[in-house]
Amino acid sequence: MFNRRRVLSLLSSPFLASVAGRALAADGVVAAPITLNDKRILIDVTLGGKGPYPFAIDTGGAFSLIRESLAEELKLRQVRTLWLNGKPSPIYEAKDVVMGGAVRQQIVAFGGIEGLRLGAQGALAAGLLTTGDSELDLDAGEWRLFPNGPPDRNGYVRAPAELRLEGANASKRIFGQVMLNGAPLEAILDTGGPLVLTMPYEEGVKRGLWNDATPYSPQSFSGGVLGLSKSRGRMVRAKRLELGPIVQENVLVCVRPPDMDQAGQRAHAVLGLPFLRTMNWSLSSDALWVRRNSQAPTVPTYALSGVWVTNDGGKVVVDSVGGGSPAAKAGVRPGDVVQNVADLREAIALFNGPAGQPSTVTLKRGGETVTAEFVMTDYL
Repeated sequence: MFNRRRVLSLLSSPFLASVAGRALAADGVVAAPITLNDKRILIDVTLGGKGPYPFAIDTGGAFSLIRESLAEELKLRQVRTLWLNGKPSPIYEAKDVVMGGAVRQQIVAFGGIEGLRLGAQGALAAGLLTTGDSELDLDAGEWRLFPNGPPDRNGYVRAPAELRLEGANASKRIFGQVMLNGAPLEAILDTGGPLVLTMPYEEGVKRGLWNDATPYSPQSFSGGVLGLSKSRGRMVRAKRLELGPIVQENVLVCVRPPDMDQAGQRAHAVLGLPFLRTMNWSLSSDALWVRRNSQAPTVPTYALSGVWVTNDGGKVVVDSVGGGSPAAKAGVRPGDVVQNVADLREAIALFNGPAGQPSTVTLKRGGETVTAEFVMTDYL
């Protein structure tokens, strides 16, 4: 079975083509505004003179994406259809694409996708940053290009990272060597990643982060465009996470469930935006320099009960219970059917809440009805 991400990596992705008029400053620097929010780094994109539309800067992507609904609205030409995972996947051609009002590319191929939580109308691949000398300044809210040579990198530190190409016509992506609890781990630097750090199951086991003694919160993981994993990963507490001079202490990291890695999905560890937002970037075509900025890291949230519930044929069922959690200590078990709720929404509210909030749940377990009482606790 083909992996859609791998196939689309063979298609065109953004590269620096020409300057769009007003963006070229007297010093030869090209600057474009960007916006940072809790989930994405956004840049305005016009396609064929229409827009602008917010697109995410996706350093984890080897190819660019667009929402199918927008592609259809703009009447983009579909140049190819790839039949993947039992359904057709369109490839669109967009002409006269201007990124940030600064850089124009005559033609860009986008993989059409719908239902993916892009947080934008599309995503621009890593080549936006890795093709030449550029900066991503999250304090100033600017993406800057240096067509006449590299900038002054005073104050920056070269990061232990490699810019690597993995497929013809794909964008180079950034692979950094992070230090997790003092031990090295290679991770893709992915501004589209919603979590601080995720790692394969085998890495989690090897590093002592997946075992019966370590408290964890169940975590859902996406297999990209293929949908959610059927099993849960684990969010656990790590003492220290570093990329060069950028350090976070007492950080929540995630271990993916074993079935994701067995299926070949996201085999790399991924360093996501909650960490990456705390640094300004300076890049050449083969190296990365970083500097701590003024942005605060975002902290992942998790259910303080430790419970993940699902809808199973109209019944609300406990899917997973985190080790060391209040619900686990109260005797809640996977497979328990929640009785004192009308639907999944009520159940999610019952198992979520601020620290200190009490909760009482009635559960059906086989032919037995049991009651569990616990208090929401920040237990990780």
